[in-house]
Amino acid sequence: RMRRFLLLPDLEGTEPEPLRDMSALFLGLLTIPAKDRQALLLALCELMALVSGLVVTTPFELRRSYEVPSSDAANIWAVPPTREDSMDMLVAMIFLANFHVAVFSVCMAIYVAAGGHQADECFCRGVMAVLGVLWAAFFIGVFFPLVALCLWRFFADSQSPYPLLVLVGLFGLLHHYIGGATQRFFGEAYALEFYHSPAWLLSMCRNASHGMGTSHLLAEKPLRVAAERRAAHLRAQM
Repeated sequence: RMRRFLLLPDLEGTEPEPLRDMSALFLGLLTIPAKDRQALLLALCELMALVSGLVVTTPFELRRSYEVPSSDAANIWAVPPTREDSMDMLVAMIFLANFHVAVFSVCMAIYVAAGGHQADECFCRGVMAVLGVLWAAFFIGVFFPLVALCLWRFFADSQSPYPLLVLVGLFGLLHHYIGGATQRFFGEAYALEFYHSPAWLLSMCRNASHGMGTSHLLAEKPLRVAAERRAAHLRAQM
């Protein structure tokens, strides 16, 4: 697996295929000495726990009320869902996803602290597999749904949608600027890890790259060239 990550042919001379794994975003850590891995793994776990913990209660702030249904509507199974019910479902989904990310990040930090001294490749790959799933869960289940919930709530409460439409346009420009800078980082400095990332992540970024001016970096051939350049650099450091 490490040979595939570093784009080295296998023992039979077969050219390596992309890993297509979320944990590949962290596999560069395996190229550093074993004595330094535990501290970096702990930092990854702690940062993930921190970023998820900072917004764990945010969805509840976007609920309109906490009123208990009246006795006339006590039989909730006979009442059709309202817009508020749909928003509450989204709030619950975001909270549960974020809660899992925060708790399992802390759990992994405990395991790394307990057993990660001089961590070997098997140990690191196990930790990174969990962190990769948690990172994907945070963006898919927390970040993007939270932005959608925020805009949904503001549009639902607004007297006129036009100021918010202006804000959405400005936010779109900011998103394209930050997203473009991030994609340039993926396509140049972090190309090897990004090259091995899941197909759905590559597809999503490539679809967005057309509006961000980075499609020339994320296309298959230039990304492979940049990945080989970074792989050679990492091999030289080992």
